[in-house]
Amino acid sequence: MASWRRRIFAAAVAVAVPLFVSNAQAVTIAPPRPLGRLLGVFDDATGQPVGSAEVLDLATRRKSFTSVSDAVSLARLDPGVTVLQIRKIGYASRMQTVSVSPADTVSITMLLKPLAQELPEVRTTAPNTTTGKLATFERHRASGMGHFLTTEQLAKVEGHLTSDVFRTIPGVKVWRDGRSTAWYVASTRGSGSIKPGICLAAVMVDGVMVYRGTHGQAPFDINSIRPEEMAAMEFYAGGASMPIEYRAGCALVVIWTR
Repeated sequence: MASWRRRIFAAAVAVAVPLFVSNAQAVTIAPPRPLGRLLGVFDDATGQPVGSAEVLDLATRRKSFTSVSDAVSLARLDPGVTVLQIRKIGYASRMQTVSVSPADTVSITMLLKPLAQELPEVRTTAPNTTTGKLATFERHRASGMGHFLTTEQLAKVEGHLTSDVFRTIPGVKVWRDGRSTAWYVASTRGSGSIKPGICLAAVMVDGVMVYRGTHGQAPFDINSIRPEEMAAMEFYAGGASMPIEYRAGCALVVIWTR
């Protein structure tokens, strides 16, 4: 197992170095290209490269695909912290928080787990949510402010659209502008960022603000994350109900991934 992981790292470096060297040689004849990270995606079971995997930056909505030949895709990431969503049919979707410095030109490697075969139902105990990232969710849920969906509740709506799940939450309006197939979460208690009485909710994923609910930024398609990818969800219909560290806009959706 360790040997093929070392080979993966060596392959990523081998692809990255020539690319960056060729870019350096071309500086005199072309303007500098934006900095980014080389993203290598591999099968967690076999160590083989995974081609045509979709890589989506949840903050900017930029999308790229790993190439079939070398399984690396140059994802142009802006400096800062963001959340990537990597998925391909036959593999479990993966969320990954990444931090990019202004001078980042290094490669990173991600492993996708093949979807397991369906097995007979097995009774299990509930996961421990008092530690890790869900500890924050449980602390906010204990306050009684906002609306919360637990892992068990989200498991019951797997296979449904996330927009349909939000329709059941008080104070929420699921809205579409008619120019796309995307659906957005809005609050009916705001000052009206899209039309009188309705404003778009900001969206946070695993502690990273991916949409601030402001003009000039593309709204966040709530269906880009499915219920089966969520471990928990928080919704705050107004600033008065939000935890102090979350104060953002007229409403806020907080998603914790599995």
